[in-house]
Parts: sequence; structure tokens; C-alpha cells
Amino acid sequence: MQEAVGSNPTACVLLDESLDDVLRGYGGSALSKRVEQWKNAPDKRHRVALLVTALRARILTPQAAIELRKSNAARLSLGHLLAQLGERFGLPLVEAMQRAGVTPIRP
Repeated sequence: MQEAVGSNPTACVLLDESLDDVLRGYGGSALSKRVEQWKNAPDKRHRVALLVTALRARILTPQAAIELRKSNAARLSLGHLLAQLGERFGLPLVEAMQRAGVTPIRP
């Protein structure tokens, strides 16, 4: 059930987090602490999946991809997020970044 909700792009509006917060200063932020809590709580993992689904959709838009390729701060934030997510949640995001030509910066 959580996977179905988490991978549904129309359900992303249920997430009360701004994607701009992920792309600006994510490392050590309050959002990164919430994501860590979501990741560790079995009943909240769908929120991590929703965040990844929303980010994938954003990254795959041509204008956002252009902006992300130019922004070291956003690429560093994505690097922090990927390091935190691990393979299970991070792989779909990595695939989207590869398709858009966005290279994260490792923290």
C-alpha cells in the first residue's frame, strides 16, 4: 500500500514539504531530520517515497534540469539527500538525475 501511494505523482500534493527546501541547504536541515525519521518509521516510509517521486518529476522538467545543472548548492543538497536515502529510495532519484544530466555533489 505504501509503495502504491509513494509512487503516485498525484499524491505528492499530500506532502507538506517544499521541494525548494530540499534543493537549498538540505544537509543538516530540519527537513533532513524529518526524512530520517520517516525513513526509520515503517508507517511513514511512504512520505520518503512521495518526496522522491515529487523530486523526480521536478528534475525531469527541462527548465528545472537546466537550473539544477547550473546550481552547485542544489546539486550538493541532492548529494546529501542521496547519501541519506540509500539505495532503496535513492535509486529512482539517481535514474531521473542521469536522464536529466544532473550530477549530484557528494557531501
